[in-house]
Amino acid sequence: MTVARKMVLLLLVIFVLLSASLFGFHRYIILEGFSGLEFKEAAQDLDRAILAIEVQAERLGLTCWDWAAWDHTYEFIQDKNALFIESNLVPASFFDNRINLFNLYDEHGNLVWGQIWDIEEEVQITLPELSADRLHITHPLLYKAKPGQPYKDAAKTGLYPSSHGPMIVAVYPILDSNNEGPPKGTFLMGIFLDDRLLERIAKQTRLTLSLGQPRPPDPEDSVFLYNNRPIYLAKPSSETLEISTVLPSIIGKPIFTLAAHIPRNIFQQGLRMISLSLAATVIICALYFLLLHHIVRRTVLLPVMSLTQRLQSLGKDQTAPLALTLGSTDEIGALSNAFDSLVDKIRQSALHLEEANQALKADIVEREKIEQALKKSEDYFRNILSSIQEEIFIVDANGIISDLNAPFLEKCGLARESAVGKHCAEVLECWEKEPSQGISPMAALRLALKTRQAHTGRCEMENGLGRALWLDILFSPTTDDVGRIKSIIAAVRDVTREVELARRGFAMQKIEAVGTLAGGVAHDFNNILMSIMLNIEYGIKKSADSPQLRQALEKALESSQRAKELIGQLLAFSRSGAHTPEKFSLSPVIKETLKLVRASCPENITATVSINAENDIVRATPHQIQQILLNLCTNSILAMPTGGELRVFLENAKLEEADEDYSNLPTHTEFVVLSVKDTGCGMSHHVMERIYEPFFTTRKIGEGTGLGLSVVHGIVLELGGFLRVQSRIGAGTIFDVWLPVCQAPVQHEALVGGDEAQDSLARPLQILVVDDQAILANAIAAGLDELGYRTFVELSAGSALEKIKKDPSFFDAVVLDIRMPDMNGLELAKIINSICPDLPVILCSGFSENALEQIERLPNIKSVVRKPVTAEEIAKEILKAVPKDKNRAVMREHEAGPNGHPEKPAN
Repeated sequence: MTVARKMVLLLLVIFVLLSASLFGFHRYIILEGFSGLEFKEAAQDLDRAILAIEVQAERLGLTCWDWAAWDHTYEFIQDKNALFIESNLVPASFFDNRINLFNLYDEHGNLVWGQIWDIEEEVQITLPELSADRLHITHPLLYKAKPGQPYKDAAKTGLYPSSHGPMIVAVYPILDSNNEGPPKGTFLMGIFLDDRLLERIAKQTRLTLSLGQPRPPDPEDSVFLYNNRPIYLAKPSSETLEISTVLPSIIGKPIFTLAAHIPRNIFQQGLRMISLSLAATVIICALYFLLLHHIVRRTVLLPVMSLTQRLQSLGKDQTAPLALTLGSTDEIGALSNAFDSLVDKIRQSALHLEEANQALKADIVEREKIEQALKKSEDYFRNILSSIQEEIFIVDANGIISDLNAPFLEKCGLARESAVGKHCAEVLECWEKEPSQGISPMAALRLALKTRQAHTGRCEMENGLGRALWLDILFSPTTDDVGRIKSIIAAVRDVTREVELARRGFAMQKIEAVGTLAGGVAHDFNNILMSIMLNIEYGIKKSADSPQLRQALEKALESSQRAKELIGQLLAFSRSGAHTPEKFSLSPVIKETLKLVRASCPENITATVSINAENDIVRATPHQIQQILLNLCTNSILAMPTGGELRVFLENAKLEEADEDYSNLPTHTEFVVLSVKDTGCGMSHHVMERIYEPFFTTRKIGEGTGLGLSVVHGIVLELGGFLRVQSRIGAGTIFDVWLPVCQAPVQHEALVGGDEAQDSLARPLQILVVDDQAILANAIAAGLDELGYRTFVELSAGSALEKIKKDPSFFDAVVLDIRMPDMNGLELAKIINSICPDLPVILCSGFSENALEQIERLPNIKSVVRKPVTAEEIAKEILKAVPKDKNRAVMREHEAGPNGHPEKPAN
């Protein structure tokens, strides 16, 4: 397209845009201004019509007040005389005042007198709602006085929707001529707002008016406020406007719509003026554009066209002279002279460019050789990086990953395209988290960039298979000739096993420490609890006359028994229980224990057992196995509150040599694996790390002690086995108990104690009770006394030894506490054995392993009882220890008293 055509097209576009702009300005600004002025005048006209209706209401109100505040009206309400009706309430009163309704009501709303007339037709009519004999006292057309309000101010006027049509009504209290009361009733006047009255108002306002019921608002109607009154403007036509508003009734509800139809004279006149102005403007603009085109063509286009033709002829003949004289001294002539100079310079530059091209070709050949060498070097180092089995990746000085090898991708569960070109913190978000030991990988990377030295960071992450990994990452910077960092080579080392072993060792140390503490606390608490149980037992025997007291003491004794069981768990956890391991088969114990589990299972949980072990013989005690299985099954049942399946398996297995977690165990040892599997809620990784901690529990306060799994862990380790657990949130839990198996069970002879067929616990025996705690010693003595024994209490081993030396045959048995400050019970038993070998000794303690060992060496130690025990349990041991044929009480010819033998002290 030529420049001339472009210029013509440009002028046409400008002309069209200017015409459209002028049309839009006149149509949407000037014409809308006329419309706004017209709408404002229409609103004023409608307001005048409303004012005319209000004038009619005000005139009616004055007439109503004139009648209501009249002594004759006031008296008529009182006496109802016919003379007032004949003189005043006649049809002429309706016609002269042009009033349709006269109603008089007393203060109770009863109609005293009332008539309704059609004054145009001069006929009397009825309105059902206003012709009744009585109006309810709350009717809106009755006068209602407010406290402190002047009577006259209580008058009101307004519109009323009667069954005959809209009506202007006035309500006034009936007063005397001085506007004083009290009011005798209500005077009601009304004028029908019919077509005739609207026509008179329309003539006054020069409007076409209509009054009707409110209609639903049309979405196309415009709404605006005028004098705080909403005005509705229907979508206007080109000829008329329809404007309306809603009028309230006398009770304030909007129930009338007053509409006015107004000719659009202003709009029509403005439209004609705008059309003439727009046409004249378009014609003038067209003339100016034609003149502008002629001037631009003569002064610009023709010289440019001449210059273009000359240049085209020079392009065809390169040897042609370059003189392009146009005979013009303006900018176009200067342009032709500058072009001549430019062509000359281009020819000179072409010669220099040819020489540069030759040199560039030689440089390109040399560069291609260098690129080939670099590609070979890059392929070489990439092959080295790929062949390294260690996890390696490379980042630049900004932390962007530039390369990595396959072992790193496999270890972290990543895809190459999702890692290369991204920041390392974006690829692995866990690198920003500070570990419990050392610093995070991102902190180590920042240190390496800052110090230009190697630094190591540690992080915990989850690979693509959902396994938690601990990684140590060594960041080694590489620099260029001037010391700037080019890249960081990161080597990754998996230290998951080292971290887990360290954590497991720390947990074992903590469990052993808590176990030692639990054993000590259990021993001291045993003494306290034993004193409580003995005193409660004594109180039960003395409360035969009080059933309520006896029942309360029995409940307290039951609670003490539960406390005793809890202490037993603490002792088992601390490995302080008295267990005599033996070889036995697991299957019968598991089946019997599962019967107990099924009995306590909810109905929505099914419990099954599967035994597939060829050799299930272990060295333990049945109680230990029961405790393991009951604790694991109880946890599984609590993990399935909405029901599920509990399965118990027993099978043989052998430890794999590749299992590094248990490398301390002999891999050739055969194991029997007791598995407890549930379909419950499962555990998170962080909960599984703490499940063996004593007193750790996820249950609510009061629902568990947190010792169950700790006790299981302690028993399994004591038996030379180990525990494995698998669990995920929502996928259930599996506990595997690995126990080493034995060959054949060892048959043990049953230990024969004293005579079990005792007729009674009571025998006339003299018992020496030795315990450094006075409360506990006295409680034992009181319990034995109640059973018929005669007891003597000593609070130290030294004083007890003196009494025994004084008369070795005086006592039938000695009850000793193992732990005493000056001399422990075992040492005292050894001395007693040397003085009087036939004097039986019964040891009491919360710890019994050492005592069990001493039973074989000291024949006088007949029994070891574990605290807390009752007096009846001690009495049973005494009966076993003192045979009937060696009853010293029968052999003694004297009793304790002033003849040298020990006396029974006051307890």
